[in-house]
Amino acid sequence: MGNMKTRTLATVDLDTGEIIPGVAAISKRKSKVYPEGFIMTARYGSRFVGRDKEITGVAHRVLRELESGLEYENWIPISLTCVANNLDISHAQVSRAMKILVEKGIVLKGDKVGHFYTYRLNPEFCWRGDPGKMAETISYIPSSEYTEARRAYLAEDAAKERERKGLQPLDGGKKVVNFQEEQKRRKKAQKLAEKFISSDIDLEALEEFLKKNGTR
Repeated sequence: MGNMKTRTLATVDLDTGEIIPGVAAISKRKSKVYPEGFIMTARYGSRFVGRDKEITGVAHRVLRELESGLEYENWIPISLTCVANNLDISHAQVSRAMKILVEKGIVLKGDKVGHFYTYRLNPEFCWRGDPGKMAETISYIPSSEYTEARRAYLAEDAAKERERKGLQPLDGGKKVVNFQEEQKRRKKAQKLAEKFISSDIDLEALEEFLKKNGTR
């Protein structure tokens, strides 16, 4: 090892004869697997849609169309008329399908802008955007048949995993967060925060709220 000679490598410019110290490394540019874009889908979402008998063929097609045109943070930019035209079905069929998807909680119906409502796909079903932003978005979505079913499934799955590892169950092993109560708590906290910012707050009410919610 001590007799090994040190090698000096360089790159030669064949046009000018210039010797440039070092070696130029050419790496092949990685191609995108899905150049048209992609979304993250929860496996349970596919299970829920596939097993729900009320989500029929038309609703399946409408859902796939909405997924294909999804904007960042799950906003749906396409109108129901465009969905009907793209799928070559009637506007009434699309409306019925959307009603089912909204009732199930897979599609979230927002405020009305002009003559049309805004729609967003449930981030617990699928997501397009920053994964870190997804958790924040999920914390503000309303409770629905889909969200409750998914969370019950996750709680049961977690309980089975703890049992497999020989661990004690947490709070009975199948505790599911009451999402509606959690939403009420969050809204109450937000209102108190807004009052605090405007210097119009009942300090006794704040003290009582902090005690009840274990923030002290």
